[in-house]
Amino acid sequence: MESVGQLTGDVAHDFNNLLTAVGGSLSLLKHMIADQRAIRLLDTAESAVLRGSRLTQQLLAFSRQHPPSRNDRT
Repeated sequence: MESVGQLTGDVAHDFNNLLTAVGGSLSLLKHMIADQRAIRLLDTAESAVLRGSRLTQQLLAFSRQHPPSRNDRT
C-alpha cells in the first residue's frame, strides 16, 4: 500500500504540472480572442482543468496518508 501511495503522489504531481501549463495557456488565449463562442469553449476547457486540479489534490491527499518509506526517513 505504501508503494501505491508513493506512485499516486508522483503521478499526481506530474499531472498537476501539466494542468498548470494547460490552464495558463487557456487563460492567455481567452485574452487574445474576441469571438464569444470561442471564449465559451475556452471557459469549458478551463472548467475541466479545475476539475482535474481538484482530483489531483485528492490524489495528493491520499498519498500523504501513507507513512514514509525507510528511504524517506533521515
